[in-house]
Amino acid sequence: MTGRTLHDSAGFMLANPLGFPPEVYNGSNPSETKNSTYNYLMAVYGYANNTEDLVHLIIEQYPDLVSDDYDARSVALALQQTDQSFGVRSHWEAEMHSG
Repeated sequence: MTGRTLHDSAGFMLANPLGFPPEVYNGSNPSETKNSTYNYLMAVYGYANNTEDLVHLIIEQYPDLVSDDYDARSVALALQQTDQSFGVRSHWEAEMHSG
């Protein structure tokens, strides 16, 4: 059995993996602004030879990453990071073990 939940990476992306409420832990959200979201993606994918092209392809796939709405950006970034971290591996595993 493979899979992921919708926002597995949200706790890590928000630097709050234990899910403490904001009153207790005030972590930083990389999707706080459109610019910080873009800079976060550039840092995460900075290893690539074509980082800027890669980030633009990701934004095409997840257009809410550049939304004016803070909540939409946060959800889109959590979903993108979840797909990257968990969804890809889960899909690969299913492909390799299906018969």
